[in-house]
Amino acid sequence: MTDFDANVDKTNEFLAHYGVPGMKWGKHKAEGSSSSERLQKKQNILSARDRLEKAAGKADERYASGHLNNQNKLEASRAAAKDKRRDATANASSKDDVKAAKSEYKTDMKQAKQDYKNGFRKVEATFQKDYAKILDHPDVETANKMTTGEKWATGVGAGLMAGALAGQVLITAAAFKEAH
Repeated sequence: MTDFDANVDKTNEFLAHYGVPGMKWGKHKAEGSSSSERLQKKQNILSARDRLEKAAGKADERYASGHLNNQNKLEASRAAAKDKRRDATANASSKDDVKAAKSEYKTDMKQAKQDYKNGFRKVEATFQKDYAKILDHPDVETANKMTTGEKWATGVGAGLMAGALAGQVLITAAAFKEAH
């Protein structure tokens, strides 16, 4: 047995790796990184996202139905104004009555348009309030966190993009050298 072999045997007695197989030397497993805790963290993030998506969906539905109701009111007001003008014109006994009916029709149409604008503003204000509530919700912070898989995918994507960009720079530099 050589001196080297004797030293190796002594080293094997003292050198030990305490950790997870495959873990790098000098790395410590983070506190609270057990698989059940990671799974719970992921579930919290995903459920927070689901709650926010449902709230956003409800806000969108209220917005759409508010606009639809407002549009229906406008069309009903316009139809009523047209019917009123037609009846007034049909029952008119003079040109002054026809002019009065026409003037009243214009006033009714302006009022219908103004009511539509006011309804639109009201729907927009409600929508903004709904989304302000969503953005102030405590789940937003949790929902904006990335899961481990998302972090990994983002890292891989960024690495691939950086590699592709570096390759493109090299190709461009080589093309530039050939041209000059």
